[in-house]
Amino acid sequence: MDDGSTDSSVKVIRSFGDVVRWETGPNVGGNHARNRGFVLSKGAYIQFLDADDYLLPTKIAAQVEFLTKTGGDAVYGDWQHQHHRPNGVIEIGDIAVAGDQDDILESLLGEWWVAPVATLFRRQAINKIAGWDESLRAAQDRDFMISLAMAGARILYQSGCHSIYRRYGKVTVSTSNVLLWTRDHCRVLDKAAVALAIKGGPNVKYARTLAKSYFSLARTVFDLDRKMYADLMLRTISFDPKFSPHPSKSYVAIQRLFGFYVAEMAASLRRRLAKGEIF
Repeated sequence: MDDGSTDSSVKVIRSFGDVVRWETGPNVGGNHARNRGFVLSKGAYIQFLDADDYLLPTKIAAQVEFLTKTGGDAVYGDWQHQHHRPNGVIEIGDIAVAGDQDDILESLLGEWWVAPVATLFRRQAINKIAGWDESLRAAQDRDFMISLAMAGARILYQSGCHSIYRRYGKVTVSTSNVLLWTRDHCRVLDKAAVALAIKGGPNVKYARTLAKSYFSLARTVFDLDRKMYADLMLRTISFDPKFSPHPSKSYVAIQRLFGFYVAEMAASLRRRLAKGEIF
């Protein structure tokens, strides 16, 4: 799926002739490309692969064999970052071990993450959900995996690294536009909370996990948007009225005496001092 590329991608794709099936069109976004690619695909197993990532030759065979043996609906493994430095140096990072999760939904509602490139899906599992949310510019993979988990998919872990996740410089969606990144993650959590409510409401475990995630997002935007911070803190307390943070002993002490806002003001002051923004 060529999503309106402006380089020589289409020329390269054409060079393969009829070996690959492909489409091109105006730039609409990665999620549209994934959804369209899924519609055009015919396989029983689905691998989503962004243009800047790549698979090792062992990946598909190992994960298909695993799904065949276990009867799982999706399998994820470990991966490595490949860093492309500004000076042209390419470095392979340590293996990121995704690890087995006792409750995959709880992990996804929390701050656990697995690189999409490291996952393989059964087509029948994806057919049970609405696909990739094309309105999201961040947190797309988190939303997709939560949807699968809530649809009852068995998402299993297989140890071993078969995937490479490329990183260029230090600029990501989360660093280039923190507010957009936070807003979309909040939307994903909100969607999950609504879906849980339809099923009878989140149990205590999921409610507490949601509270922790909203709190983490609130802290992310404190220095950027106080209204968003306040809204996220309301969500935090609504899911866990007795929520108790654990950033540091001093933070907790201030929070217990003066409340969350004053504790975060003190933490913000420390951050700015550490960065040399206050003299």
